[in-house]
Amino acid sequence: MEKVVFEVSVKSKNIFTDTFQWARNVLGKDLPAYENLLRDSINTALSRLYKKYPDVYDVQITQCEITSGAAEIIVYGKVKV
Repeated sequence: MEKVVFEVSVKSKNIFTDTFQWARNVLGKDLPAYENLLRDSINTALSRLYKKYPDVYDVQITQCEITSGAAEIIVYGKVKV
C-alpha cells in the first residue's frame, strides 16, 4: 500500500527586488532574483520532504499561485505503508 506525502514552500522577495526585476522584464532580460527565489523554494521543499520521508519515491514538483510576487512550490511523492 502507498501513501502520498507532500511538502510546501512559499517564499517572496521585497518590493525593491520586485521593482528591479520588473524593469529587467520590460527590457527582456533574465530575472536572476526570481530564478534564485524559485531554486531556493524548490530546494527547501525537497529538503523538508526527504527529511520527513527518507524513503519517498516518484517525487514530483508543481506550483500554485497563492499570491503574485511569491514562489509557491509543492513537492510530493509516495511512501510505502
